[in-house]
Amino acid sequence: MTASRRTALVLGGTGRTGALVAQKLIERGLNARTASRRGADVVFDWDDKTTYAPALDCVDRVYLVTPIMRIKFARQAAEFLDLAVVAGVRHVTYLSTYRSDQAPPEVDIRAVELDLVRRGSFTIPYCVRHG
Repeated sequence: MTASRRTALVLGGTGRTGALVAQKLIERGLNARTASRRGADVVFDWDDKTTYAPALDCVDRVYLVTPIMRIKFARQAAEFLDLAVVAGVRHVTYLSTYRSDQAPPEVDIRAVELDLVRRGSFTIPYCVRHG
């Protein structure tokens, strides 16, 4: 990775927040690559691990949106983040939720936050919380 490469991978890039994030990044002079199962710059599917590495090619930051309509996804997110480290990603912004620290333990939203913090390999400016 070169210091001049500033490309953000925006997971859920065709969704409500992802599309807005991608637009704002471009307005600020960053390259943004949208990722989704369809209609995005690159195909990304949480249930298809073969889409993880190609989506991470030549990116140095990620807007992380975990699978929707699920409560168990920490393992998938961890596998993706493992690849992100190898790919040279150094900055992650995670779309979380308000009061995630009070979520029941069977809901993985807080587990992903804690995984990001434990890794220490990413700059995590803050968690974007909806709610």
